[in-house]
Amino acid sequence: MIVSVITMVIGVMGISNMGKINQLIKTMYNNHLLGIGHAKEANVNMVLMEREVLNMILASTTNDRQNYEKRLDNYIEAVKKSIMETKNSTFQEEGKRIIQKAESIYEEYSKSLNDLINTINNHELIKVDNTIMDKLTKTREIGDETDKALVELAQYKTRRGKEMFEESNGIYTEMRNLLITFVIIATLVGILLGVFLTLSITRPVNRIVNTAKKIAEEDLANLSENLIAGSNGDLSKSVEIKAEELDVNSEDEIGILGRAFNKMIEKIKISGKAFAQLKKSLDMVSDETIMLANEALEGHLSARGDIKKFNGVYKDMVDGFNKTLDAVIEPINETSDVLQKVAERDLTARIMGDYKGDMEKLKNVCNISINNLNDALQQVSQGTEQVASASQQISAGSQSLAQGANQQASSLEEISSSLEEMASMTKQNAENAERAKTLASEANHNATQGKMAMERMSESINKIKESSD
Repeated sequence: MIVSVITMVIGVMGISNMGKINQLIKTMYNNHLLGIGHAKEANVNMVLMEREVLNMILASTTNDRQNYEKRLDNYIEAVKKSIMETKNSTFQEEGKRIIQKAESIYEEYSKSLNDLINTINNHELIKVDNTIMDKLTKTREIGDETDKALVELAQYKTRRGKEMFEESNGIYTEMRNLLITFVIIATLVGILLGVFLTLSITRPVNRIVNTAKKIAEEDLANLSENLIAGSNGDLSKSVEIKAEELDVNSEDEIGILGRAFNKMIEKIKISGKAFAQLKKSLDMVSDETIMLANEALEGHLSARGDIKKFNGVYKDMVDGFNKTLDAVIEPINETSDVLQKVAERDLTARIMGDYKGDMEKLKNVCNISINNLNDALQQVSQGTEQVASASQQISAGSQSLAQGANQQASSLEEISSSLEEMASMTKQNAENAERAKTLASEANHNATQGKMAMERMSESINKIKESSD
């Protein structure tokens, strides 16, 4: 009877306390461990929000800017949802105060962010001025305050989880002390019963408590530290979940508690793997971004990120980088092809692509330059034809001049022959001087004048020949 009573008391107390421990563990998981995840998810989305804001500022097309704004809206809603889910799992006044603070700061951040978005949409593409920079700085400052509030919320959830662990550990300690007391009493009745009770209750509870302690002090602390570091951009740390599942075979309350504990361990491991995958994805995105930047610095604008490596928003990020490079390289390639054709004397080549902004200016300037070059070459060709025509005219004139000189030389020969005849006639007149002295004097005078005229004509012919030569 005494043994039955002792057993009943021990069983009732054990079940009651194990139920409390079980409830504490469930509360620790549902209200605090998940709360940490929601808070850190909000931190990650805050980082992605800032990235989308920068993408909007640097967008080269209106369509790209609108797409970035849509993704930004999704992240804004995701942060609101994370804060709300964390709020729904927070019941203590301190936690409510921290949640209220985070909501208030995030509301202020949302207003500042919306103002910044409107300012960006009202500015030209790829143009940053002091107004945008001032509002971006203000929004970042409020965003930093929001991050701090979310970190404070995660720290609060971690601390509450540890407090609940300590509470469950206290219950365990109290139960253990009571069990020891009853075991001592029961020892008077039967050592075998005491040993049995010790083996069947104390050891499983000890394993559960030790595992819970290890989870709180190592795994949860490690996960929390990594989440906080990750929210600040430090992805160098690794998450290592060391907790091992309990070997539970019984169907009693301890077995139920052990299986519940095993489920919690499984969830923690899943969280650790999820964070490791998140870290890996962010590292890969960072590596792809650095690779693209280095290739661009080396002038290799054909390099692209491998979107097959990524999923979800990470795939969108790398695809966004690729599309940005495509928007830059396409007009450059077409311009290069057109200039190559111009270098090969094909002046009909023109840049035909439909581009925006500065690329459209480059296209117009290049096409105008080719048009001007074509016009200049046509003018040079026309001038060359005119020079050739003038040269032909000059050549024809020279031939005519030479022909005239030949004709004049022939005429002079005839004149010279006539003068010789005239001289002969003068000689005859001299012989007949007696007959006509008057006529002889006149003929002599005419001969003298003719000789002078011949000399003048000879000089003229020489000048004409020199001119012809």
